Amino acid sequence: MLVLLPVVLLIVTLLALVGLQRWRPAFKSYWFVAMGGALAAALVVLGLRFSLPQEASFPGWRLAEGLEFPFTLVLDQHSWPLALTLLVLLLAHLLGSVRRASGVSWPIWMPALAAAGAGLLAITAGDLLAAALTLFLLDILLYALHSSVAPEGREAALLEQFAFNVGSVLLVLAAWATPPSYAGLAAIFLIAAGAMRLAVASGPHEGTSQPMPAFVGMLRAVPLAATLAFLQRGQPLSGVMLHIGLFVTLLVALRAGLRSLSADAPVHHLYQCLAALALAAAIAGAPSAVLAFGLMLLFANGIVRLAARYSRARLPLLAVAALLLCGLWFTATQGVGGLYSAPVSPLMFAFLSLHAIALLALLQRSSEPVQPPEPDEPWTLAVESIGTALPAAMLLIVGLLLPTAGQGPLWAGPVVLGLLAVFWVVRRQLQRSGRSLLPPHLRLPQVQLPPARRVAAALSAALGGGLRLFSSLLEGEAGLLWALLVIALLISIASQSGLAGG
Repeated sequence: MLVLLPVVLLIVTLLALVGLQRWRPAFKSYWFVAMGGALAAALVVLGLRFSLPQEASFPGWRLAEGLEFPFTLVLDQHSWPLALTLLVLLLAHLLGSVRRASGVSWPIWMPALAAAGAGLLAITAGDLLAAALTLFLLDILLYALHSSVAPEGREAALLEQFAFNVGSVLLVLAAWATPPSYAGLAAIFLIAAGAMRLAVASGPHEGTSQPMPAFVGMLRAVPLAATLAFLQRGQPLSGVMLHIGLFVTLLVALRAGLRSLSADAPVHHLYQCLAALALAAAIAGAPSAVLAFGLMLLFANGIVRLAARYSRARLPLLAVAALLLCGLWFTATQGVGGLYSAPVSPLMFAFLSLHAIALLALLQRSSEPVQPPEPDEPWTLAVESIGTALPAAMLLIVGLLLPTAGQGPLWAGPVVLGLLAVFWVVRRQLQRSGRSLLPPHLRLPQVQLPPARRVAAALSAALGGGLRLFSSLLEGEAGLLWALLVIALLISIASQSGLAGG
């Protein structure tokens, strides 16, 4: 039951905020309460690293003998780094909001704490049914919290994102209900669900109608961490679908990576590139690489903020960041080497160049000039500095605590560093000559999620067409024969594996 202790601590913190407001109206240090709860939860997760795995199972549904579906939560080597990362990012955002500690009311800290608690449940989901339920809970909570503080006129965009997330939950349920004999179909459902969720989480985000830095930061981190967690537990694709999936996702990563190298490119292009690489690693069945690219994605903003905060030490910081993120052993991204230990396709070696492009885009964004922080009291500046340095420090610690067994060959990291140097030199030469990386007449196509109404209409039309085809088969003299064949097929599938496919 220790796996639930961090979530319980966050819930207790929420109750403490409400209780203090009720019984001590003059209390003004709500920020300290929120910080204490988040810090306690992070320390508990860090301590649980030395007693993995931790599991909690609760009674679920029992349809018949052998058809029992418990609710299981697991904290293991796959979910532990994501859980710790989520709490560290929460701490960093809270520390960065110290200037507003005494000037805002208590409810301002509750959305970030609630989102982190729901995210921990989704990260620790031990099976597909638990993943579907916790993801649905997370989506409802984030939509309710975000829509209550969304800018005027942006509710429709949030509703479309919520619709796509709900669609991905239905795909996870479909993968859970798929019999083990059709594992390839279940893998396709999971990859499609992960693609939908990553596209929503890594794309452009709506802001809030009032300054809420802690909550805005968690709006991207929580869905990404939850999605990466269930992608690590999924099955890889095989055969033709493997090569098609790799080709498409690597093409998306290349497009987003090249666009992120532009000087005025929005930051979400970098996030989309890293998300596509994580999805491609899931397609290839490399959970360690999914975690590596996922950690790179989650800590990207923290690295940018650190380099901007300490501009005088920017070059040493960028050099350390390159070493931590290139895939060397004893770093948080060492798992990318698992892609090359036994490559299932020649396309796997494209990860080397794409990894270098994404790393170059991240370092380039970190080297952009920014305004220094506004002057304030020394203690608040010190707290903000701690919050800025915390993600980078935790990135280093996580790399030292991750297991090195099965992390692939040693040459992957140095090769990425070499390609990074080559791409950097090429980019500098292009900038000095005034030319662009791509021909001026070439325009990359715009790719975005279709409106939710159009997707719903297409699914409805496909479902209606399938029902009309099925009803036409049951008409006429051959209808009874078709019905008997369908019933026999369903009985055969149920007798082989039942409904517990996840």
